[in-house]
Amino acid sequence: MDVSNQRINSIHESEGTNRGLTVFGLKVMALVTMFIDHVGAIIIPCIQSHVTSPQLFAMLEGLMTVMRLIGRISFPIFAFLIVNGFYHTRNRKKYVLRLGIFALISEPFFDLASSSSWMNFSHQNVFFTLCLGLVTIWGYDSLIKQQKSPVIGGLLVLFTSIVAFCLGTDYDAYGILMIFIMYLFFFNRQKMCLMVILLNGLIYGPYLFSSFIDQAFVEAYYGLTLTGGWKVYLQIMLYLQSIAQLFCVVALWPISKYRGEKGSDRINKYFFYAFYPVHLFILGMVSWIIG
Repeated sequence: MDVSNQRINSIHESEGTNRGLTVFGLKVMALVTMFIDHVGAIIIPCIQSHVTSPQLFAMLEGLMTVMRLIGRISFPIFAFLIVNGFYHTRNRKKYVLRLGIFALISEPFFDLASSSSWMNFSHQNVFFTLCLGLVTIWGYDSLIKQQKSPVIGGLLVLFTSIVAFCLGTDYDAYGILMIFIMYLFFFNRQKMCLMVILLNGLIYGPYLFSSFIDQAFVEAYYGLTLTGGWKVYLQIMLYLQSIAQLFCVVALWPISKYRGEKGSDRINKYFFYAFYPVHLFILGMVSWIIG
């Protein structure tokens, strides 16, 4: 039996209780938090553009900020599910192909929702990141099994991270590194959580200590004239937005509760793939209608 399969079975034996989350539960959580995030990112700004009251605008900004913070939970769960799928799928080639196909299908709807255009090459959807991440860990895993130097594997990770960055995929190089770290420490959840926290601390931690946003900047940024209390409120919202990605570590709690089981089969797996382009299309059309 393959060593990785033995380790998977060992994890399932230790985690396979009635308590905890299944793959199905993690997928639902990732979709719900992603949807909340996208409503905040796409719909709320459209509503704000029609608001004349500075106070109402500020309240909507607060709502958007909370929704974006909730949305930070989704990507680490998707990254974990990619690694989990890598170890459990029957056919890795089909898995990569499926992600690639949905990346291409989703792109026009992603562009519509994010830029009100059917074609925008400056920013690509998250399926591209997930697909590149899967290719990365598959390639690295194959190199290690062939007893190649870890340096070669490291160069592969560097290369795919650069590709993600140059293509402008959602989460770009950071997303590739997140998936790779979860692959490296998949069999030790404690270390995996610590390394994910370290990754986020190194990249986004410095923003915690950035100087507090000046009130004059707040007024210029939003084009609003506000009283002192509302200025401070928007200062806090802008600060939270600047450190938002750090909130992704909240996702480590449900990930740590994964019990190694697939869960319910009541919903076809393609529903979870199709949800992404469909919800982007709906949100893109709603934002177009709102204007």
